[in-house]
Amino acid sequence: MRVYGAALVLLISLAGFGALPARADVSPAEVAKAKELFDAGAREYEAGRFDLAIQAFEQAYKIAPRDGITFSIAQAHRREYTKKSSRANLVRAVLLYKEYVAKVKDGARVADATRALGEIEPLLAAPAAETPESVEPAAPLKTRVVVNIVVPGTMVSIDGAPPKLAPINEEVKPGKHTVSLTAPGYFDEQREIVLQDGEIAPANLPQREKPAILGLAVESGAEVSIDGRFVGEAPFARPIELPSGRHFVAVLKNGHETFTKDLDLLRGKRTAFVADLTSTTQRDVSYVVLTTSAGFGAVAGVFAGLAIERDQAAASLLDARETRELSQTEVLDYEGARKDRNLYTGIGIGVGAGGAALALLGIGLFVFDKPRPVAAPTLDAPKGPTGPRPETEPSDIEAPVSLRFVPSFGGATFVGEF
Repeated sequence: MRVYGAALVLLISLAGFGALPARADVSPAEVAKAKELFDAGAREYEAGRFDLAIQAFEQAYKIAPRDGITFSIAQAHRREYTKKSSRANLVRAVLLYKEYVAKVKDGARVADATRALGEIEPLLAAPAAETPESVEPAAPLKTRVVVNIVVPGTMVSIDGAPPKLAPINEEVKPGKHTVSLTAPGYFDEQREIVLQDGEIAPANLPQREKPAILGLAVESGAEVSIDGRFVGEAPFARPIELPSGRHFVAVLKNGHETFTKDLDLLRGKRTAFVADLTSTTQRDVSYVVLTTSAGFGAVAGVFAGLAIERDQAAASLLDARETRELSQTEVLDYEGARKDRNLYTGIGIGVGAGGAALALLGIGLFVFDKPRPVAAPTLDAPKGPTGPRPETEPSDIEAPVSLRFVPSFGGATFVGEF
């Protein structure tokens, strides 16, 4: 991945600080602070606040002295001179460029530093009482809290004061301070920092996104999957928490068409989801078949009843024959009852068998009416808290990590490979 611009210098400086030891006595906490300071300086540099960039870079250098930071400080002094025509900045830039060239000797930004010296050293030839060796930055450093890395709409409060819209660069007194960040859709963050006189402290807190809340109104027994992963069977005891952005919800239940829907969920907001399940054609047919089988059963029952009644009539006449001689009419009735009984029995058995077959068919249609599985589509990745990263101008500061550079003194580009 190719990375351009100082807007990404934090990621690059993380790699650089982690890859090269600064001093043997530097703790991980101090290295982390140096990373924050360098990133804060890079952002102030891009914003044109070169005096604050110098302050942040120099603090980072005191903790983790990198040659790349030396070059960045020199660049900031040169730009500050261009902005304010301060001879002190010019002298300091010359000293730092020379220091950088003497230490690095070849490669990296040596060519840029040498070219810079060729352009700005003649400016020191003008009559002046000072010399590069005797002039030091004279402006007193202010104690400041800087908050740059934030999501849109972030409000920053220092020590409980009325919040201000970030980014901020606030002058404070030395000592302990509490920095609070609030932003719509994000958890409130708070951090205590201790500043010495003349320090600049970046208070770029990691802002944690609130989850989106999905309330499900789904038929009991339905299975719910989100983005292709099974989450449970309805009913749900509580809403489901999800990252904000686009999600694909699928609801599956036997005998019903699979219900799917794409949702755009907002961080910290509750979204109601109602699944209107419709029965499948197979399920509807199973109900018709089962109803018909029940009708067949009722008809079979009627014929069974008639067969029993005819059998009882025949049995009654048979019993009477044992005590007396049956009349011709009674004999005919007996024969008719037996025939009716056999006929009704046959019809009942046939209708009942048909009803049983329909019942088995209906049960099979009902039981094996499985929902149609669906694969979650590839959704567009949700935009981050600040949306797409804008294009930035090439940087002419050097991150303290081994990088490949495309020299161009007016705005040399650094290119990192991750």
